[in-house]
Order: sequence, then C-alpha cells, then structure tokens
Amino acid sequence: MFTSSRSVAMSMLAMSFLASSCTEESKTVCWGETEWYSDFLFFDFNDDAKQMLNEEVPFALYDGDCSQPVPEKEARLIVDGEECPDNKFSVGKTTESVSVGIVLNRDIPDGGHKYVLALTKPSLLNRLNNDEVGKTGVACAASFVVNKKQVMNPLAFGLMVFGLVVLAALLVWFVVLRRLFYPVISVKRIEVLSQGAESGYCKTPNVGGKRRVVFRKSNAGEQGALSRLFTGEILYLHDARWEDEWEIVPGRRKSIRVLTRSKYLLGGASTIKQGQTQSMTHVSDGARYTIKVC
Repeated sequence: MFTSSRSVAMSMLAMSFLASSCTEESKTVCWGETEWYSDFLFFDFNDDAKQMLNEEVPFALYDGDCSQPVPEKEARLIVDGEECPDNKFSVGKTTESVSVGIVLNRDIPDGGHKYVLALTKPSLLNRLNNDEVGKTGVACAASFVVNKKQVMNPLAFGLMVFGLVVLAALLVWFVVLRRLFYPVISVKRIEVLSQGAESGYCKTPNVGGKRRVVFRKSNAGEQGALSRLFTGEILYLHDARWEDEWEIVPGRRKSIRVLTRSKYLLGGASTIKQGQTQSMTHVSDGARYTIKVC
C-alpha cells in the first residue's frame, strides 16, 4: 500500500476526535479501524494518496543490492506485455495492478540473479508496503530471484527427437520388418534352358537376395528406386519369347516357387528345392523349358 505524506497529519487529527468519543469506563484510547490487504506487485493508494498525488510514481529495475540500475544489456523489464525503455515505468493513482516480467539476455552467466523493483522517487510517498521510506535514494518495492539455465532450442530439440524416431524406425524396418513383409530368395542361382525347337535360350542369373525374378517381354512399369530401397530388389529378365509373363518368388528353406499365371504348365510342383530341376511348357505354342535351382 502506498501512503502520501499528508497521512501523518490526518492521523493526528483523527486521534483527537476518536479519543473524545470513547466512554469513561474504557481506559483504552480508540484509534479506529483499519483494513489491510496484500499488495505485492499490486499498486493501490489510500484515500490521502489519491487526493494528494499529482504525478505518477516511477519504478526501475535495480540489482539485488538496490545500489544501481540494471542495464538493458543484462535484462529487460516487461510491464503489461511491453518492453520498458531503460527498464523504467510509472504507475498513477488510478492504477490497480500491473503485470511485471523480466527477460534475461543470453550473454549473462547461468545461475540465480537477484533483482529489485525499486521506487526511484521515494519523496512522493510516506509508506510503501507498510514500511516507511526515506526521502532520498531508492526504496525497494519487491525483490525476486531469476534462475537462468541454458537449454536446447525447442525447435532443434524437436527436430532431433523426430530425427531419432525416424532413424530408429528405419533401423527396425531394414533389420527386422522388411524381411518379414518382403522375404528374399535364399538360393544363389537358377538356370533356365529352352528345349526342343526353342533351344538356344540359356540364362543363369544370380537371384540370391532378390525379392522376385520376373521374366517378361517389355521393360515398362519396372521397379522404382524407393521401392527397391524399402522393399527389396526385383530382377527383371527381358526376352521376346516371354510374351506371357512369369516369375520366381522365395520359397521355404533353400527353394523357390514358380508363378505362371496359368500361361505355362509345370511338370510337377511349383516349389523347386535347391539341386532340383522342373520342366515348364508354354500353353499357347508348346515351347518347353527346364528350370534348375543351383
């Protein structure tokens, strides 16, 4: 609470009037009643102050010893959301409250820093927060400690966390999940030979580690780079004789499976184990081939 200098004289007059109103039975002098309330960082003036105060009350940000003002290069005072020039602001007798904040500059060292919100013209008031103030120098209105701790930039921290999550997900995908969703051929090589009138065709591609091997006529619609990276490589073998496409996919335990889409007839099971040979006949023209797993 802020009290003007006039309140001392008014108190003396009030004492004489109140004392005359007491009964003779009471030996105690009646001083009247007073009300109190918390006024930490809330600016309330009593009736005398409101009548006598004709100018605003100035405040400034001081160091912990209240010996010198705090320069803006160290900290900046924010009042009601606005930065205060030279870390100074004023309140009038009609001011009920203000919101005070402080922003520390990044160059000051980490740790606790004590500051004081000081009344720079104490001659305007007689009392401040129920304490008498002098007529010269400055008077402490409130003191507080600000702890400065350097932390990582939130944007950089968020990007780092996001990067780590993506990296972990990719690691899990390539090491564990990709083989579960997209198994690869476990045999090293196959041999495809033409028979009879169609003899002369012989291919022995290395198929180990491939997701699929596709025999087709054209090279349209082949696998893209991202698909190859995330799902595994598909090997394409082109020849004019493969008007009807067929392919080889992984089987269990050193074996392959032949998928003909009903365009070719197999001489046995579609699964061929390592060391075995299987015949295949084209339905349309009767061309015959043998498939051997090496």
